[in-house]
Amino acid sequence: MPDLRITLVEADGRKATFLRQAITALAVSADVITDRVEGLPPQQADVISARAVAALVDLLPYTVLHIASTGVALFPKGARHAEEVTAARRVWDFDVESHASVSAPDAAILIIRNIERAKQS
Repeated sequence: MPDLRITLVEADGRKATFLRQAITALAVSADVITDRVEGLPPQQADVISARAVAALVDLLPYTVLHIASTGVALFPKGARHAEEVTAARRVWDFDVESHASVSAPDAAILIIRNIERAKQS
């Protein structure tokens, strides 16, 4: 896929260095930005993924900032994923699919689209 652009964001310099070394060793085409996601200009990403970053309600503001209007977010979440979705729905409207994790029986991969602030009633 010649037009595929992968950008990894990692605030920890040591982890960012590891990612760059892995990219080189695997001959993958990707960029690593050593910064916090909130410090970046909007990315208009088609796909966003984040693992062990924050609760869903806290993760969605960053997602909205950086995702394209037709984009999708893929978030691995632990045993409390249903509670996180419920809490996030108090603030956000979104479509979500939940797929059972193959590596952890109580965990799930959340596929989230069409994210917007919930309308206050």
